[in-house]
Amino acid sequence: MLSLHWHDNSVDETGFNIYRWGYDGSSWSFIFLDSAFANTTLYSDTGLNCGTTYYHEVTAYKENSESTPTEFAEAHPHLVLIHLIPVRSSYLS
Repeated sequence: MLSLHWHDNSVDETGFNIYRWGYDGSSWSFIFLDSAFANTTLYSDTGLNCGTTYYHEVTAYKENSESTPTEFAEAHPHLVLIHLIPVRSSYLS
C-alpha cells in the first residue's frame, strides 16, 4: 500500500483525480485510478507489488474542467516484517 499526500491549494474543487503511470494497452501514460472528495489530501493505493516502482499524479477537478497535474511522485512499496512475541496471560493485569 502507498499513501499519497498532497496540498489542497484549490478553494472550490469538486474533488481530486488520482492517476498512476501504466500501460493502457497501446501506450504508457498516466491512467485514471480513482477520485477523492473535495478537501481531501490523502489517498491509499492498495494491491501494489513490493519492489515495483510506481508513479502517481493528482489533479483537482470541477464540473468539466481539470487542473494541471501535480509533479509526479515516485514510490517503491516494500514488505515490512513484524515479529510478534507471544505474551503469557500471567503478564496481563
